[in-house]
Amino acid sequence: MIWVLVLVCLSLGLLLHLVSMHKKQKELLEAVKGMNQNHYQKLFVKGNCNLSLIALELNEVEQRHQEAICKMNRMEQANKELLTSLSHDVRTPLTSLMGYLEALSQGVVEGEEKQRYIQIARKKSCDIKELVDILFDWFKISSNEMKLYYESIDVCELTRQILITWMPILEKSEICCETSILDQEYFVTIDQGAYTRIVNNIFQNIVEHSECRRMQLSIEQQENQIAIIFEDDGIGIPSEQLEHVFERLYKGNSARSQKSSGLGLCIAKQLTEMMLGSIIVRSIQGQSTVFTVTFPRSIE
Repeated sequence: MIWVLVLVCLSLGLLLHLVSMHKKQKELLEAVKGMNQNHYQKLFVKGNCNLSLIALELNEVEQRHQEAICKMNRMEQANKELLTSLSHDVRTPLTSLMGYLEALSQGVVEGEEKQRYIQIARKKSCDIKELVDILFDWFKISSNEMKLYYESIDVCELTRQILITWMPILEKSEICCETSILDQEYFVTIDQGAYTRIVNNIFQNIVEHSECRRMQLSIEQQENQIAIIFEDDGIGIPSEQLEHVFERLYKGNSARSQKSSGLGLCIAKQLTEMMLGSIIVRSIQGQSTVFTVTFPRSIE
């Protein structure tokens, strides 16, 4: 008789266990279905059984899935804002360019005035090309399609070559550029085109926003790093804006927002970090701003 009772109790216990397991399995199945339909509810399975481990793993997978969705939504919204901003930035010089070309085509201006219109039209077309190049670079970087071709390059000589192309622009902007670049060779492993874009973007930022009259470009060795330093005596950057200057579409003030895509420094930072370098900015409002780009020195 006792054995019968024991057997009945064991049978009932096994039945309850099977019912509980079936319930947990059903909950897991419903959770998986909910995951596919984007209305997953977090699972809580007691005990240390395999089902509880599966539930824990499902919760972690769903959390990563939701984080990926949020990131994708943020990127989609940011790209919409980017296109809206860039379309406005392109439309302004494009409208102006069309106006100048229309005046030229109708013979409204002659002589020196005609040449001035041609120069302005050329400048507007260059502005549009620069915006398109920046946008193209950004989308290649953000989609991981930017291919870099590394080589050991004398950064001093390359920087001098880039500086030469900027001298007419600096002179026109009445910015005196002093250099402190030794004749010594400093080799770094970088992509030449990407480095050129970084330097160009920093120069562009200085010319358009610093309101400086003097700047200094220096290259120096700091332990195993080569530092390229851009310092200007302009209006500086407010301390509350410093941490944002490398953010996409960030425009610190209304003057900047009228003539900047807000992508130049962001692209410079992205490219620098892709080449295992770093870029930082220091500034004292009303006195100076210093951008420092560093790369590991190559072993020659």
